[in-house]
Amino acid sequence: MSLESKSIESTGSRPRQRRWLTWLLMLVMLASGMVIGAGGAAIFIRNRVISHIHEPERMPERATKVLTRRLDLSEEQAAEVERILAYRQQELLTVRRETLPRVHEQLDLLEQDIAAVLREEQQAKFESDFQRLRETWLPAAE
Repeated sequence: MSLESKSIESTGSRPRQRRWLTWLLMLVMLASGMVIGAGGAAIFIRNRVISHIHEPERMPERATKVLTRRLDLSEEQAAEVERILAYRQQELLTVRRETLPRVHEQLDLLEQDIAAVLREEQQAKFESDFQRLRETWLPAAE
């Protein structure tokens, strides 16, 4: 055995280096899992919100299921709650239909005002981005 290998065995430096590497790899794996989990949760939540925006007619059924589970509603209570929610949903949709044109009008003016400040190549990108945001986060004008 050489003098160098004897000194490594006696000091134990190789196992210590491996422990450090093991902890580093575990930390990297933990951080990766957290990032992937957070990203997945963000995508899930975004898609749920968008689905609620673009499918308001499904709200009474969805809300009734949640309330039934949380409040342990009987079948009769659940039916009555869903009827109430459906009625109020229609009233809210009426309000939305009345106000949405004004919202779209203001957004049109906002888009025009900002576009007037931009250069031509900036305008094209801004208008594209703005349109995508409107389509994603606002219900269509009726």
